[in-house]
Amino acid sequence: MAIEKAFKVGVDVEGTNTDCVILNPNESDAPNRGIRSAMKTPTTPNVTEGIVKAIEGAISQCEGMSRDSISAVMIGTTSFINAVVQADERSLRKVGVLRICGPYTRENPAFLDFPPILARIMNGHVAYLDGGLESDTREIMKLDEQQVLREKGITDVAVCGVFSQLDLEGLHEARVRRIVLEEIPGADVILSQDVGQLGLLERENATILNTSILKHARKTIRGFKQAITWLGLSCPLFLTQNDGTIIDADVAETTPIKTFNSGPTNSMSGAAYLAGLDTASSDLPNAQVIVADVGGTTCDVCALLPSGFPRQAGTWVEIGGVRCAFAMPEVQSIALGGGTRVEERDGQIHIGPESVGHRLLQDGLVFGNSTLTTTGIVVASNKADIGDSSRVSHVPARVVEQARLKIKHMLEAAIDSMKLTADDCICVMAGGGSIVQMDELKGVGRIIRPQFHDCAKAVGAAIARVSGQIDIVKTLEGLDEDKVVEGVCDEARKRAIDAGADPDKVKITEIENLPLQYVSTRAFRIVVKAAGPLARKALLKGAVSVSRETDNTDIADLITSQHAKSEPKAAKDLFDFIVSPSAYVSVADYRPEVDGNGVWWISEIDCEFLAMGASILACGGGGPGYLCYMAGRDAIRRGKRMSVVDIDTLSEDGWILGNISYGAPTVTLERTPSGTEGMCF
Repeated sequence: MAIEKAFKVGVDVEGTNTDCVILNPNESDAPNRGIRSAMKTPTTPNVTEGIVKAIEGAISQCEGMSRDSISAVMIGTTSFINAVVQADERSLRKVGVLRICGPYTRENPAFLDFPPILARIMNGHVAYLDGGLESDTREIMKLDEQQVLREKGITDVAVCGVFSQLDLEGLHEARVRRIVLEEIPGADVILSQDVGQLGLLERENATILNTSILKHARKTIRGFKQAITWLGLSCPLFLTQNDGTIIDADVAETTPIKTFNSGPTNSMSGAAYLAGLDTASSDLPNAQVIVADVGGTTCDVCALLPSGFPRQAGTWVEIGGVRCAFAMPEVQSIALGGGTRVEERDGQIHIGPESVGHRLLQDGLVFGNSTLTTTGIVVASNKADIGDSSRVSHVPARVVEQARLKIKHMLEAAIDSMKLTADDCICVMAGGGSIVQMDELKGVGRIIRPQFHDCAKAVGAAIARVSGQIDIVKTLEGLDEDKVVEGVCDEARKRAIDAGADPDKVKITEIENLPLQYVSTRAFRIVVKAAGPLARKALLKGAVSVSRETDNTDIADLITSQHAKSEPKAAKDLFDFIVSPSAYVSVADYRPEVDGNGVWWISEIDCEFLAMGASILACGGGGPGYLCYMAGRDAIRRGKRMSVVDIDTLSEDGWILGNISYGAPTVTLERTPSGTEGMCF
C-alpha cells in the first residue's frame, strides 16, 4: 500500500544556526499547527553538512514516521548572499556584460555603482550593442549580430537590454544568448528579463551578481540534492525566494539571486502562521500585523499584508552595496538581539550596536564570562530562567531599569516605522532573541509569541507558496483597461501554475496599475503577482535528480571537497566595500572646498549630499536623482571639475546654459542618457 506523502521539511540556514521543522499541513488546525518536530543545530562551515545534521535530527524526533511520507524539502539559505557581501573571490567569477541599448545609456556604464572590490572581481568585459526597445515596444535599433561575436575568453555572460521585459518575442536578449552559445558552447548566459524588474541599471546589477555567483550556487544546490538523496528522501527539493515563495531547485540553479535573502521573509510568514493569523478566525484582515524577528545581533521588523505576504520594498534593494531590482520585503533592521552588549558610559546606559552574536554562551556574563548583554538584563529582571542568574545579581537595579526602557523604546520605534496608521497593531515576536521584549509596547495592542517561534524561519520555508509575477508596461490606446489588466492577471496565474502551484488555489495577491506621465500614448506600468500552494503533482514528481558530477559521490567526500577551497587571494581593505563617498569622512566635521574667489568646487561627497537634497526637494516629480548623481560622481573620478559660483560674479554678457529634459521617470530609468545629449550646442 502506498504511503501518503503528508509531511514537509522546512530548513533555514543562517550564520549561527541551522533550523529544521517537520510539518503536516493537513494538521494546521491543531494547537501546534501541525509541527511534528523542530531541530536547531549550529551552522557548519559547509552548509550541506549542517543541513544533513538538522534534517536527520528532526526525523529522529518523529517516532514511527516513514521517510517516504515526506513530500518535499524546502530550504532557505544565506550562503549565496554571504559570498557577495564578503566579496569571496573563491565563489565569484568574472562576468562579460552585453548591454543592448543602441546609442543610449553610456552615461551610466555597467559596474558604475559597485563597491570597488566587487567591480574588480566581477568586471570581465562590457560591450554596448545596437538594439533595445522603446517603452511602446518599438525597436531603438535593429540588433547587429556581428557586434556580439567577439572573443574575450569569458564564459559567464550577463545580457541586459533596454526595456527587455517588453521583449516577449525574443527579439534581442534571447537572440544574443543563442549567438553566444553558438560561439561558446557551454557558456552560462543569463538574461536580465529572467532576473529583475524595470530599472535598467538595477536589473543589470542583479543579472551581473546572479551570473557571477552562478557556478558556486549550482555546486551548492547540487550538494543540497546529494544530501537529500543521502538521507534516503524520495521527494523534490525547493529553495525559498526573497519574496516569500518557493522555486524548484533546478530553476534556482539558473537564478540563485532570487533566493539571496529569504530569511526575513520566511521568518515573517512563519511567525504569522504559528500565531494562527492565517486562519478564518484571526484578526489579520482587520488589523495591522507587524512581525519582529529578534536574533542574536539584530531585530528585523516587517509588516504583513492581508495576503499573508510581507509588504514589499520599493523599486530597488541593496545587496552587498549593489542596488538591484527584484522583489524583496521591506524590512527595518535595528541593532538589538539577545547578544547585544549593554554598557554604561558617562552615566548613560547604551544598548549596542556591538553584539557578541553567536558567542553568547562563551562571552555572556549570565553564562559565566564578563560581557553584560540584553539576555543578562532579561535574567536580572526575572523574565527568563537562562544561564546562572547569580552572575547578574550584582547588576544595579538602575542599570536594569534603564536598559529595559531603552530596549522598549528601540522596539517601539522600529515597529512604529513600519506602521501605515496610528492605530494599534498586532505584533508577533519571533526568534530566540525575542525574550528581550519584556514590557508592553506603545502602539501595540497585542503581542503574540507563539510556540516554536525560535524556528519561525524554518516554518516559513515549509509553508511557502509558489508565485508568478508580471512587471510590464502596456500601451492601452484604444483598448479596454480592465481587459488588459485581466490579461496580465491571467499571465501571472499561468506563471504560478507553470512553477508548480495548484491551479484551483492560485489567487492574485498584488495588483499595481500605474499610469506613465508625459507620454503621448496611454501607457501604464502593470505589476501583478499570483500565488498558491504547491500542486499535488508537483509534490509527487519524485526525488531530486543529481547530476553526473555528484551522483557517485559520497556525502562525506562532497563535504570534504567543499571544505578544501583555496584561501582568498588577497586581504581586503574596509574601503573596498564602501560605495558612499560620505562613509569616508565625519559628516559633522566635513567642510566643502571653497576657494578665495568664492567658487565652490564640487567633490564626490558634495555630489552625494546634493543628490539627497534634490530628491527631497523635488519629491513631487521628476523621478529619483540617483542616475544623475552617479554620472556626476563618475565625471569627477575621471578628472572633470564641477563648480558652483555666485551669479553676481558673472559678466553681464555671459552665457548660462540650462539643461532641461522631460519625460516619464519610468522611461528614463530604463532608457538612461547617453551622456552626449547636451553637446549639440
